Amino acid sequence: MTITPQETDLNILIVEDSRDDVELLMFRLRKSFKSVSYTHVSNLEQYIKAIRPAAASPVSPLASPPYNIVISDWAVPGYDGFVALKALQDVDDTIPFIVISGTIGEATAVALMKAGAYDFVLKDQSAHIPYVITKALEWADRRRLEHEQRRQIEMQIKALSSSPIAMAILDNEGKFEWINPAYEWLTGWTLAELKGHYLWEFTALTSQSNCLQIFEELEHKAAHQCEEMETRKDGSRYHEFKQLVKLLDTTTSSQRYLLIRQDITFLKEYRTRLEIDAELPQMLENCQTLPALYRQAAAYIRRTFDIEHLGFIQLDEQGRSVPPWYGDDMSSQSPSLGIIQATRFPIIVSGTTKALCVVEWKPSFMQGSDILLSYALEKLEQPLARLEAQENAREWMKRLSLLDVFKEYFGSGRNFGAAMSNVIRSIRETLGADSIALYLDNHDGMLSCREYDGFRTDLIKGAIIQPGQKNVGLAADERRIVAAEDLKQNSSYVPQFRELIAREQFVSQYCVPIILFNEVRAVLELFFRHPFKPDETWLAFAQAAAYQTGIALEFQSVIEELDGACQELQRTNESIIEGLSSALEFRDEETEGHTLRVTALFMSFASRFITNENELKHLRIGSLLHDIGKIGIPDAILNKPGPLTPEERAVMQKHPLISKEILSRIPSLSDCIDIPLYHHEKYDGTGYPFGLKGEEIPLAARIFAVIDVYEALTSNRPYRKAWSKEKAIEYIRDNAGTHFDPEIALRFMELNL
Repeated sequence: MTITPQETDLNILIVEDSRDDVELLMFRLRKSFKSVSYTHVSNLEQYIKAIRPAAASPVSPLASPPYNIVISDWAVPGYDGFVALKALQDVDDTIPFIVISGTIGEATAVALMKAGAYDFVLKDQSAHIPYVITKALEWADRRRLEHEQRRQIEMQIKALSSSPIAMAILDNEGKFEWINPAYEWLTGWTLAELKGHYLWEFTALTSQSNCLQIFEELEHKAAHQCEEMETRKDGSRYHEFKQLVKLLDTTTSSQRYLLIRQDITFLKEYRTRLEIDAELPQMLENCQTLPALYRQAAAYIRRTFDIEHLGFIQLDEQGRSVPPWYGDDMSSQSPSLGIIQATRFPIIVSGTTKALCVVEWKPSFMQGSDILLSYALEKLEQPLARLEAQENAREWMKRLSLLDVFKEYFGSGRNFGAAMSNVIRSIRETLGADSIALYLDNHDGMLSCREYDGFRTDLIKGAIIQPGQKNVGLAADERRIVAAEDLKQNSSYVPQFRELIAREQFVSQYCVPIILFNEVRAVLELFFRHPFKPDETWLAFAQAAAYQTGIALEFQSVIEELDGACQELQRTNESIIEGLSSALEFRDEETEGHTLRVTALFMSFASRFITNENELKHLRIGSLLHDIGKIGIPDAILNKPGPLTPEERAVMQKHPLISKEILSRIPSLSDCIDIPLYHHEKYDGTGYPFGLKGEEIPLAARIFAVIDVYEALTSNRPYRKAWSKEKAIEYIRDNAGTHFDPEIALRFMELNL
């Protein structure tokens, strides 16, 4: 900084024993500088007091004096220039100390300069003193600037050293020069271990060429940053944010680099959880089968985690694995090359372990990944529960269809043999068996094959089973289901049976005795060409099929009694429908008990309009199943606590069409579709799914619409309390002619509810 004397204010401390010399000096200075003020002292004691003003305190004992320069005579009695200089430096070493003397020797002057004095001027050359002072002030400004820069550097070093963020300084070749304590804490490496070594020896930037390429890029940009996996000295791994910033050393003009490293494992895990929440449920929502769901989950997990191999396998009720594997086949469980550990994760639905997820991690496995994977696998529970509910519903439907088969063939007067062949085939298809045979009791203890289906050879034709012979005879003797899960492992079978197993390539066999009136009448024999382990539902259906077959056999010649049996089956059918409607309500928590209540009220009111008993029976079933289509609506929409979006509402409004699709597949329910399909139509044509208007809407659906709304309004729901009957009636009155048929609404309001 250049000092202009005419613009500079001076405040000088003068050490001089001659008052005349002081006045002469002031005369010269006032001619050169804007203003000059001074303090005059004539001995060392006064000097010490002057440079240590009263403002000094215990906290800052050496507060800077108010002077910007000190001018001292050398030859002052009782005064030591070296002591004075040292005292000034102790207080503020940026104040110039200039000596004016006519007697100082050259050696003393040199010693003073070496001790820190700015300059000395001979008294006979005092005309030069304004120039010397100007340069001294410039020197002081530079010195104060250097002190400030040094102080800032020291503060920066302290800040870097105390920062919780790991930092290191690299030279222009990428070698470590300095690290802060946080760097050692993060990586485990000390400065002694790193200093003089290249960056690429200790980071994921594994090659020298990669690092040099980054350094070259920094010639054209301020910083390079990236996120990657890193490894500490102890081998543990973590997610890291890395930033490399170029620094310019202004003192040497050499390039330096600041390396910043942050552990972002927690942030990365948080991001991954958010991505799992957003992506995985949506992906699995569209899966309509278990294999598709497990394959989609396996593909997503592989993309998201550091995994070498991953496979899902289902478990039976005993906890045994049921092939096949979905994803990778993990049956060997022998780690492949490079795999360091394998982990099993249970897939739990409603407290029951339904499957296992077996994972083999890559060597880059990071601690905590297993917890994050468990979080992802929890997202499978809801879609698995949905598929399980749909599968149970399909099983109920299959059972209903089987009842229809019995009714069709044994209530129509058809040829009994042809009817039995069709029934046996239907049982095989319903139970998923590859082959089936029906053995009848010959009344002499032996069983003979009368009907069969699904065999590749005729070896089964006319087969005779001795009492107690494995496994058909054993099932008849012990009056229980006999299972053979691996037929090829048993050498005790008779030769004819072993030949049948070999020719037909059977693996599993289940023999179900047909018991009526406490007597074994026949045995159903079911074969599978693959390992098969049934659940309780399958076994119940098999026993039901056996029982139904026994009924058919027992009453084949008595059509009248068979009709009675069919009516009993129909009642069972209706009970199943009631059970199914109740099961559906367990999915929709808002409508528990709604179906039975609305059906009771509907049947009472509908009888005022419809008198045909058969039609009323069909309408009762339609009422019970009016919302069966909701089984096809995703749980996220069906049980959403808040209002639906337009897109979600469009999905919800598909459930009447889904109801039609389900019920139309069951012949006995084809006359029960009107209510499930049309009960959301409105009298003014603003309803769905078809926008029918007025009497275009079937009468039963118009009646049911009034009852359905009334019952819903007068029932408690999670989002509101039940309305009073009067308020609900008023609502129906207000919406007569728009939502409801006005005549039906009027007659409903006349009821004494």
